[in-house]
Amino acid sequence: YTEYSVNLSREVTKIRFRRPSGGQGYHYIADAKVEQVRYIETSTPAIFQANVGEVQQQTITLNYSNITGDLLLSMASGATSHFSVDKTQINGDCGDAKKNVSLTITYTPTANTDDKPDGKETETLMITDGTTNREVKLYGKATKVDRDIVWNIADENNAYTVEQIALTAAAETKLHQPAGEVAYNIVGESTPECGKINNKVLSFDKNGTVYVEATTIASEKYNPAVSVTKSWVVSKTPTEIVTVPEIEGEIIYGAQLSDLTLKATTGAARNTINQQDVEGTFAITAGDVSSAGQHTLTITFTPENTDMYVSSTKD
Repeated sequence: YTEYSVNLSREVTKIRFRRPSGGQGYHYIADAKVEQVRYIETSTPAIFQANVGEVQQQTITLNYSNITGDLLLSMASGATSHFSVDKTQINGDCGDAKKNVSLTITYTPTANTDDKPDGKETETLMITDGTTNREVKLYGKATKVDRDIVWNIADENNAYTVEQIALTAAAETKLHQPAGEVAYNIVGESTPECGKINNKVLSFDKNGTVYVEATTIASEKYNPAVSVTKSWVVSKTPTEIVTVPEIEGEIIYGAQLSDLTLKATTGAARNTINQQDVEGTFAITAGDVSSAGQHTLTITFTPENTDMYVSSTKD
């Protein structure tokens, strides 16, 4: 007798044996055995490309036949993988033939892949029924998102020394989405000791000009933005006398102004921006008491902090 072994296409559903034409007699076929084909295959996914922190998905087709049990699906890197699959187990009955299932693979990168070989990270999707294995190679390319710094206040702002300016520049993507934190520094030709920044609030200690540079803080998700500098021209804060101090004793005509003394605790002055009291001294700086009668005297207030405040007078 003759023994034959024939490879059949996986599309075969039946086998027919026939006698060659013109043959005579009987032909005996014994021990005919057909083994059902077993395979696990998938379509090939394209390279995943996404911005850091964003999500990209692809659907592939899983084809299988004659699996010996349930199919288990997992990523080789485990929980640290940036890839995931929507199914981790597919129930299968022994003898299932020629079935297909759609799998959704999700790529969620947390850092750019520039430092990876060829600028891509790799992963392997493992599929097995315990007997037959299939490995699907996955490739992901992640890039950081570009961003800009946007100020919501105009350049060359005028300010007074008593003011505080909330620094509210923002980092935005091209689609105007929030894109990380912004830091501030006093830079350039700023007047020394004119301004300072604390908790994103700009305050002033004297008149001058302050240049503030806004920069983006390093991020795994975003590219650095081009820094943007704004400036403030700071003027001394005006003051006003709100209570004229009293004069000590009587005024004798013929006296000199230098002979007159003011009661220091009876006068008061404030700044004209936020109406806060200002410390300083009062003096009579003009007037004539050389003759008897009613006279007008000029009182001058000199602030203690002359870097921040302007003197004022009142008749």
